[in-house]
Amino acid sequence: MEIGVFNSSFLTLNITRNFSSPIFDTLFADYTIDGQRFEQVSHSGLNGYRIEVGYKLP
Repeated sequence: MEIGVFNSSFLTLNITRNFSSPIFDTLFADYTIDGQRFEQVSHSGLNGYRIEVGYKLP
């Protein structure tokens, strides 16, 4: 979803949100601290907001 917040003859401001991005990276980690074993699985995606500012040259 893209929202045009401000648009003039010289400056534009758009806000875009993306919350349907697929998982593109998975990190598996096994480590031991003080003899105790820990396992961690982390997934990464491109979800979030993007703010775009544009300047138009005359």
